[in-house]
Amino acid sequence: MGMLGEFKFLKKHKEQEGIDLVIVSDMKVVHVLRYYLYSAILKIPIATNFVEMASSMQHRTSTAIRINDYILDKWCIKLFDGALPISDRLMAYYAAVAPTKPRLKLPILCDFKKFDIPATKKEPYFLYCGSFRFKEVRDFIIQAYKLVANDEKTKLYMIISGGSKSETALLEQELNSHFKSRPIKLFANIPYAQLVQLNTNALALLIPLRPTVQDASRFPHKIGEYLASGNPVITTNIGEVRTYFEDGNTALVADNYSIESFAEKMKYVQENPERAASIGSNGRALGLKEFDFRTHGEPLKKFLREIT
Repeated sequence: MGMLGEFKFLKKHKEQEGIDLVIVSDMKVVHVLRYYLYSAILKIPIATNFVEMASSMQHRTSTAIRINDYILDKWCIKLFDGALPISDRLMAYYAAVAPTKPRLKLPILCDFKKFDIPATKKEPYFLYCGSFRFKEVRDFIIQAYKLVANDEKTKLYMIISGGSKSETALLEQELNSHFKSRPIKLFANIPYAQLVQLNTNALALLIPLRPTVQDASRFPHKIGEYLASGNPVITTNIGEVRTYFEDGNTALVADNYSIESFAEKMKYVQENPERAASIGSNGRALGLKEFDFRTHGEPLKKFLREIT
């Protein structure tokens, strides 16, 4: 009934106000085919919001999902009238599989004005935002933090999405069992305003990208939110980080995905607060130029003209 209702809504909206383009963001083949059918019947072009190489995502392991992802990346993507890839790697992939179709690189987007709030710092902390399922990355962060914890005065805050309150509480207890003063604090299902404040108050913001096809292809939107806070971002030299960031100027970029290299950047922030603040300010200026959503209106307008 929902799918039928959606079709009726699109049909009515097209008749009354017009629809120039439908941007589809879905990783299920059945839904891509559904929108392709809607597009054919209603004569409305569709573009894909191409932000992940589905077949490279390590947590998508069941046989049914692997088949879905193979069909999605190898065939379904060709059905779209155009694409909005988020990275250079996905731009190149789409150009190879659909060379005649319009494409526009649309990077991470953020509303930087939402982060124009004063900091209310009470204690120094590093902040990591991630999914409950990314255990490998979470463990990487913990091990790096252990190397710089020392007296544990600098805390580690983690915003974990996808877990229940009870799961988050148990994880917090488990992680703190390795420390003396319970320096790790976990947050889950928090209001967006609280997320903004936690970003703004942080000593530095952590996002290690792995040397995998998945991380080289994607470009996490939370990097935009990190930059908008005006605090330094600590990351690794993978994928789009190489395209946009300069180590020691607009971010702190570890040369490789190693706990020791990442911990060195965390330690640098602790030992060089003034320089770290300058890097955070430079990162925000870069983000305003490249990732604030207001800067992408004209390119999208041109893309719309090309695809229609």
